[in-house]
Amino acid sequence: MIPRLIRIIRRWRPNVLHVHDLPGSLPYMLAAKLFGIPIIVDLHEDWPDLVVLNTRRRGIISRILARFVAILLKLEERVVLMGADALVTVLEELAEEFARMGADPYKVVVIHNAADIEEMDREVGDLIDLKKEEGMGIRIVYVGGIGFHRDLRHPFSA
Repeated sequence: MIPRLIRIIRRWRPNVLHVHDLPGSLPYMLAAKLFGIPIIVDLHEDWPDLVVLNTRRRGIISRILARFVAILLKLEERVVLMGADALVTVLEELAEEFARMGADPYKVVVIHNAADIEEMDREVGDLIDLKKEEGMGIRIVYVGGIGFHRDLRHPFSA
């Protein structure tokens, strides 16, 4: 990953790197520092906690490994928080936690990623009306990313 990243940086000479989430932010941050490029790290997930939460119903080995991975992610997170030129998160609580962990609070920006409820009401309302006319109904409206870390098995199986 790092050799390829270095080739890309040398070829494109970016003015800034913007990286999303742990895991994996650390190599990008190191490459940015190596080339003197500012780096923005967008931490919109609490990966250390997600790793532990997603293994809570699994076997003991999985839970032990998850705790070990969470510790490594916390270490990576701390290094990234201290080294990033700017941090983006989606919750004030995460911004406060980052400051407690040593991040410069002036480098942290909170950008909420919640849906505009009024716009959702209009768009989803129109869709529901259309489906009702066709004799169908909508059971779930989900707004957000879909990935293993979202643990969407239960809503979709319901």
